[in-house]
Amino acid sequence: MTESKSKTICTLLIKKCIIIGTCIVMSCTPITNENQSENYQNNTNINVTESNNNITKFPITATDTILQTTPSNTIVTKTAESSEPATVIGSAEITFPLFDNYLVEPFVLLENQAGFVNRNFNFVIAREDQIIGPLTYIENNTWNYVLHLPSVAPGEYVLLEKNKDNAGVKIYAIAVQANTIGDTFLNKNEFHGWSTVWTSARIDSENRDEIIGGKLIVWSPDENQYFSKDFGDDNLLFTEDDPIIKIEAGYTIVNLDTTPFSFTKEITSKMDLYEGDVSVNDLSDYSYSEAFNQLWIKASKEYPFTTLKQIDWNKLYDKFEPIIRNAQINNDPTAWYVALKQFSMSIPDGHIGITGNDDGEFQREFGGGIGLGLTELSNGEVIASYVNPSGPASKSGIKEGNIIISYNNSPIKELSK
Repeated sequence: MTESKSKTICTLLIKKCIIIGTCIVMSCTPITNENQSENYQNNTNINVTESNNNITKFPITATDTILQTTPSNTIVTKTAESSEPATVIGSAEITFPLFDNYLVEPFVLLENQAGFVNRNFNFVIAREDQIIGPLTYIENNTWNYVLHLPSVAPGEYVLLEKNKDNAGVKIYAIAVQANTIGDTFLNKNEFHGWSTVWTSARIDSENRDEIIGGKLIVWSPDENQYFSKDFGDDNLLFTEDDPIIKIEAGYTIVNLDTTPFSFTKEITSKMDLYEGDVSVNDLSDYSYSEAFNQLWIKASKEYPFTTLKQIDWNKLYDKFEPIIRNAQINNDPTAWYVALKQFSMSIPDGHIGITGNDDGEFQREFGGGIGLGLTELSNGEVIASYVNPSGPASKSGIKEGNIIISYNNSPIKELSK
């Protein structure tokens, strides 16, 4: 048996697809030695007659003695010290195949984390506090960004210790956002809470979107404010059991991936972004059968509407696994692609689909038309509802509204059944 590698990037994205909510996207691109295309000529006889013209989670509640937020009304100007962070740069590897479709005019945002500190999923950053920077595509799914930190630290304070007389600090992540509705500024329909993808913080999407690592920026008005030293015994950030330490005035970069956390000040600070749970699940190093098995395991485990859609995953596996195995035995990438396409179409969800190089399968199945669209009326008649002016149907004299009697000498009513 010939071991066939799939040579296919199969993307399976579940849960938080941007804007549209929960979805699965499968993007599979089989690679053959030669992409084939065919030109079709149709010898079609058409008779016409003229007519009258849509995780179990646990709550974390802030107490009244800690994790308080207050609006900012203090203007603080940066010092001239060379160590004070002034610019943040970084890269993001963005593999999500629908990024360009959903994120119109993307940019990076200095994202105030008061929403996360208080676990407030409805937190909205005020328009006047939205500081943005350019996000530029480089190559190979890599995007670079630059963001200049403002002299006036924007947004809300959070108090991470019990001395209510202290002002607290302001905490930020760098995150990708986009102008999807209305003007440049984000509203509650575009963003609320805190970012979970393409952000400088690492997010646990299986645990109420908790921050579990990465980097944050903290700004303090003086040297008498406190910040968490590590995650504490509960392994959750910004909760009561966090040990706290005093933090320097101004901006500081906090690395959450060290124990204890590390704090640095550099004029130009680097903070790369994490793609999170929308990143591509690359199965291209697997054989056809191995790739399908991995796809099925993830889909059957994580697809959230199994009960609602009454999907029998075992039945689907039993149906398509032999077809996939046969495609592997025959080293047939087209059969592999068609099987995956049929597998995706077996799940009754408009947010599931397959894209990629189909080796001309779509052209073979739907191509070679004659520029004619047909519609069956309530009385059973079939009419020409669309005629391409430059197509063969138009050149043969067919007009919109014509009643179609036969197609290739076969009665049209039989073909339409």
